[in-house]
Amino acid sequence: MRNSTRLARVVHQHLGEVPGNTDSYEQWIEANMPRDENGDATEPVQANPDSLPEGTSYFGDSQPTRAQVLMGEAIQHLQGRQKAVYLLTMQEGYSLAQAGKKIGVSKDTARTYKDRAVKFLIQYCERHTTW
Repeated sequence: MRNSTRLARVVHQHLGEVPGNTDSYEQWIEANMPRDENGDATEPVQANPDSLPEGTSYFGDSQPTRAQVLMGEAIQHLQGRQKAVYLLTMQEGYSLAQAGKKIGVSKDTARTYKDRAVKFLIQYCERHTTW
């Protein structure tokens, strides 16, 4: 009975207004974001490096870091569907349901493949890290 009373209190809890100006974020964006040639605010690459076109490096022409090379090696060692689901979800932006459909498995099975892939990648990187 005690749990239902506690639950009832949470259900009836009211949230109050937070004082402040709702335009603050928009004002900050206008004042601080870089502009493109049209004068529109643009998201800096640092905020979302994944927005770079394929083959473009955030660091210019510099060599990949040891961590990037190690991760690439680890991904190459993934097998079959684990590799497929990992690449589809992490590089191509597919949802688990979309990736599962693409390789002919359920969303839950795709999640299992991705979880196993991530576990393998972590273990691989831990075993091959010398720093």
